[in-house]
Amino acid sequence: MYRNVRVSELLRGIVRSTPLVSDLYRYHYTFFRQTTACRGVFRSFDEARLAGARIADTGFGEDVIVAPEIIAETTHIRRRDYPILFWLGSALSEHSKILNLGGNAGSEFFTYRQFINLSSDVQWTVWELPQTVAFGQQMSKTLEVPGLHFTSEIAGADADIVITCGAMQYFEHDLPTYLRYLRRLPRHVFVNRVPLIEEQTFFTLQNVVKHFVPYRIQNHSELIDSLAQLDYHLIDGWYEDHEIIIPFHPECRVNRFYGFYFYLGEGASDCWRTDALTIATRAREAMGLQHQSSLTH
Repeated sequence: MYRNVRVSELLRGIVRSTPLVSDLYRYHYTFFRQTTACRGVFRSFDEARLAGARIADTGFGEDVIVAPEIIAETTHIRRRDYPILFWLGSALSEHSKILNLGGNAGSEFFTYRQFINLSSDVQWTVWELPQTVAFGQQMSKTLEVPGLHFTSEIAGADADIVITCGAMQYFEHDLPTYLRYLRRLPRHVFVNRVPLIEEQTFFTLQNVVKHFVPYRIQNHSELIDSLAQLDYHLIDGWYEDHEIIIPFHPECRVNRFYGFYFYLGEGASDCWRTDALTIATRAREAMGLQHQSSLTH
């Protein structure tokens, strides 16, 4: 039995490393069996959605609700969370209103509160799909978390801080579109775990628990410039190595997921940004995090 497993692993390794054969394997086999596998390149969200509908169910099912980390004792900080926690601590006030775009069942809320002080007056609202909102509302009542709220409505929402982690790539529109829906532009915007490339923005299809959903892979400069047009200044940027392979499209390969901290207006002077970046860089280096030196403008 053990020998058969070794042979199977060896054969799969050969297949995945062989040009064309690897693409065929990923396109026809891996895509349908592996969550987060991608295939196809499309010009728009709708084009990707229609392509997915021809295969199977599109959109997120109830089985993709991610249960948050609700524990009695603090865990080791996740490397991917550190940059946001570093800046969020100084951005928070006693009465902050936080809007968590695509925050699932409160994953960031329950993780972050282990490491930073979220006072009882902080309002944390998760914007999500209706099935996740229903689950989250029941969960927050059961756990008696009065500061945690869930909604499917974004128009007119009020927030000082917007956070989106690993979710923006699933949105139908770009981030500035959603920021414009709010009552006012938030002072602080945190983006994390988003795939970016130097080539033109495109959409692909991703397998999310056997549901096939449009998945945006955006041009790096396009994202930053779109927020600059709303008068957001880039304070910090970071990345982690993470690969997305799209069969038959080597030019669309993703190698890194990025994160950013944007600040609205001129309140962040050049001197302040320089000092803050120096502190952040030293702290990240101590944790072995990669720094985007090109984003220090």
